[in-house]
Amino acid sequence: MVKRVGVLSVFVLLSCCVFAGDWAQWRGPNQNGSTDEPNLPAVLTLAEHLAWEAVLPGESASTPIISQGKVFVSSTQTGGKDLIGLCLDAASGKILWQQTLTAVSYKPPRNTMASSSPAADGSTVVFLYTNGDCTALDYDGNILWTNNLSEEFGPFSLKFGYSSSPLLADGKVYIPLLRRDKPYTPYKSDKALESSLIALDIKTGKTLFEAVRPGRGVEEEQDSYVTPVLAELNGQKQILLAGSNCITGHNVKTGQTIWEFEYEYVKGKYGRAVSVPVCDGSHIYYTVPHGNFTIAVRPDKTGLLGSQQRAWLFDQMGPDCASPLLYKGLLYIIDDSVSKTLYCINPKTGQVVWKDKLAANGPIFASPSASDGKIYILDESGKVFVVAAGGDKMTVLSTLELAGKPAYSTIAIANKSLFVRTAESIYCFRKKTK
Repeated sequence: MVKRVGVLSVFVLLSCCVFAGDWAQWRGPNQNGSTDEPNLPAVLTLAEHLAWEAVLPGESASTPIISQGKVFVSSTQTGGKDLIGLCLDAASGKILWQQTLTAVSYKPPRNTMASSSPAADGSTVVFLYTNGDCTALDYDGNILWTNNLSEEFGPFSLKFGYSSSPLLADGKVYIPLLRRDKPYTPYKSDKALESSLIALDIKTGKTLFEAVRPGRGVEEEQDSYVTPVLAELNGQKQILLAGSNCITGHNVKTGQTIWEFEYEYVKGKYGRAVSVPVCDGSHIYYTVPHGNFTIAVRPDKTGLLGSQQRAWLFDQMGPDCASPLLYKGLLYIIDDSVSKTLYCINPKTGQVVWKDKLAANGPIFASPSASDGKIYILDESGKVFVVAAGGDKMTVLSTLELAGKPAYSTIAIANKSLFVRTAESIYCFRKKTK
């Protein structure tokens, strides 16, 4: 049910988040983990580069979102049931407002109920939580509408807690709901559940469409924690989704499936999807669940795609959770749970340009981010790596260990600053002016 509150803010029509200096959605302005922000620090130190630290109410894997000089972030409440949306001043870290948006009594294994990152469009910010509550606010913290999607579409019943982030584009809030047909405990449903791509009107919160998205997996393979990606493929805007052993492209107006590519399917082998695909305009690059292999797909026709649409397959172990990074004509993937190897790959051929191990203190669940010739990576312990992009070998420029394990959030880049979130705090790093 949609509840509308107050006066709606002026809606700004966007094809994607394109405000200069913003990181307004989870994978940044280019939807691939990169941006064009200049003058970023290469050697991170607390003494020289920490602009501010803001202590958060609780832990979450939600990534900070930066728009129009404001930082939006979701959080749990330590020792409580509240799920909270916060807004901070990007320059100073001062908390501008804090809203309790919903409350829950269940905590999924190895996760929280506030892992979806917010998304913003310049005037409206949308928060989404694992219980299905979706809320839009203006930048002053006034609630515009709230919609409990589980009432309309059934429980968001993924095993490890729903973690996909909303995508804002063309006046719509796109929300994927890729799940198995029988809900996990403690969720209940008196009917079989469908997987679908949902679109809401950003001005009202009302459902515009629900496009059923059948998958090809079984049981846990049907679960997808993947955020939708807005891409332009062969001159056509599409929504990309991965999960249930396939990648699909969807019409932005109707959600209808345009094409589908099934990875080489072995029943029961792959499991749930976490990593998000990236696109360069003609090809899609994706690492299948549990990092079994990475593929390049060329969706140059409609319907069910075949092996002729697979440009290459890279059979080395890749990321289970961390999404690929596409930056300045090179593809970067991480073996995030086993060897902690960072691969630099030529996306035209699938050949390795270089590879080397990161001296991580634990798994790397956060996705890499890049700008200004640098790649920024965060491991679970709170260790930040700064790696030079490109070149003929991996060059680690610096490392910095932060407090607040576990750290699952992707580093956001905006306003010549880095925004790093651990379980305890958001840290803002930037070069200090003399």
